[in-house]
Amino acid sequence: VIKFKQQLTVNLSEDAHIIVIACGEESNLKLGYGNSSQAPIQPCAYNNPIFVDVNGDGFKPNGDTLGFSLPGGKITVAQAKKQLINAGLSIE
Repeated sequence: VIKFKQQLTVNLSEDAHIIVIACGEESNLKLGYGNSSQAPIQPCAYNNPIFVDVNGDGFKPNGDTLGFSLPGGKITVAQAKKQLINAGLSIE
């Protein structure tokens, strides 16, 4: 078992959401997956966003979509993949 026990300070100037990601950079899934094609994958876990209200007046999202358009608030998987590819990101 590998444990991470540390306090981190995150200085925020406005309301924000934080996502925590833990990856086993020097690990793989061979113990549970044996010789399958998934065995060499690095383990990774993440949590739902933690919404931080910095001044106590209620959380207010800043509306930043990181440059991605969200047509009508909904997006299909195909549209999401196209936007990721256009942004130069790998989807595989």
